[in-house]
Amino acid sequence: MATTAERGHRVLPGTAGCIVEAWAPSKPECLAQAVRALVEAFADTSSVVTTETLTLVLPPAPGDEQLSELLEQVLELRALLQVVPVDIALAETEDGGLAGCVDVAALAVVQPTGAAPRGITGAQLELDPHDGLWTARAVLAP
Repeated sequence: MATTAERGHRVLPGTAGCIVEAWAPSKPECLAQAVRALVEAFADTSSVVTTETLTLVLPPAPGDEQLSELLEQVLELRALLQVVPVDIALAETEDGGLAGCVDVAALAVVQPTGAAPRGITGAQLELDPHDGLWTARAVLAP
């Protein structure tokens, strides 16, 4: 994955759904960037005001499992609570899990940019350190 900044994300077209990629110096920030990419795949949150802050907790697990679980939680927020993340902050817990908060806005006030994915496929699911950066990649099921 070629990157031009210390942290960031992008959404790419794929044959089985779009692909989200993220990178950052730390694992928690890379995961937060992956959430931002997921949201950008279906919504523009740039001009919305957050309405609530929710807590996220992920148990210790291999990186790809944490990535999948986090992205699935974001899709559940959309489907069950009708909210979309606007910003997210995560930190690694002492036991290797993750905890943090996500600022959300009502789905009704968000500008759609595409269809929301149904889920995360197991294909090409990655969260690994590479050359001083953590990188993440996930394929979203259309």
